[in-house]
Amino acid sequence: MSPTISAEAMLRVPQVLDRIGVSRRTLCRWRAKGTFPQAMRLGENSIGWPRHVIDEWLANRPPAT
Repeated sequence: MSPTISAEAMLRVPQVLDRIGVSRRTLCRWRAKGTFPQAMRLGENSIGWPRHVIDEWLANRPPAT
């Protein structure tokens, strides 16, 4: 059984965009290429990421060139 993640610990797309500083289009490209963490389905029309997953991704991503 997977651990339960509280709703407060989940970031939706607008929050992720603000946190990582890219456009929605760039986020979509990264997701399609597999260079961004897999999102979790939160409802019929919404996705999100656990806050710690985004924090880890930010800490470990390669520097911009």
